[in-house]
Amino acid sequence: MIMRYFTAELYEKMQVRGSLVFHETLEDHEEDLRWYAEQNRDYDAIARDNYLMLEPYFNRYMPKVVREAVDRGEGDLLRSSWPSPAFRSLLEGWAQSLEKEWRAACETYREYYRTIESRLPPEMESLVRLHDAKVLQVTVTDGGSSIDLLLDTGGSMLSASEALLRFNGVTRFDLPDDLVGNWWLYEELELPAGGIARDGAGETGFQIRALLSSPRGYLAMNELSITAESVDVVLTA
Repeated sequence: MIMRYFTAELYEKMQVRGSLVFHETLEDHEEDLRWYAEQNRDYDAIARDNYLMLEPYFNRYMPKVVREAVDRGEGDLLRSSWPSPAFRSLLEGWAQSLEKEWRAACETYREYYRTIESRLPPEMESLVRLHDAKVLQVTVTDGGSSIDLLLDTGGSMLSASEALLRFNGVTRFDLPDDLVGNWWLYEELELPAGGIARDGAGETGFQIRALLSSPRGYLAMNELSITAESVDVVLTA
């Protein structure tokens, strides 16, 4: 496992968290059912497909108390019918626990990032805006000491259609074989103990780690890690 904060496991848990949502009232639920019927869409079939897509993660992370309630027939995770107050309370408690875990990871990383932010070179500002960028091309040259990543950043937080990331003085890297076509989800930046000063003084080098969504299928994850002396970022409008 490469990622230390935003791990594949945590990402899977957040997909489960995103599914544990309910209409505020029974009337809202019934109105939604009517809308699906008017659109000639099968609400139950869609709910079942969504459940089956996440079923491995439901089973992997389901708390014992929820599993026991499901086994007793007190409710299910299809979410096609209106849950009882008791079963809904169990699921909402599970969702809150998952949300708490996500927020704790975010805060832990933010605390670390704040300790290095002032020592990051300006190019790093682009690296933290790559969410939903797509890897178009990977080039490893000079015996592995230089790595170029060409990304489609049209859907990212960068104001550019493409970004070329050129990592210089690479000392270590771990790239998946099927990196092209992956979507960039979350990144983690780390500096050595001495850090990188903006004026070039002090110990040099940084590491970037990224969690990626693989084109192999839904929730198929990849990770990358690059340790380098510097990075050049070329943006294409």
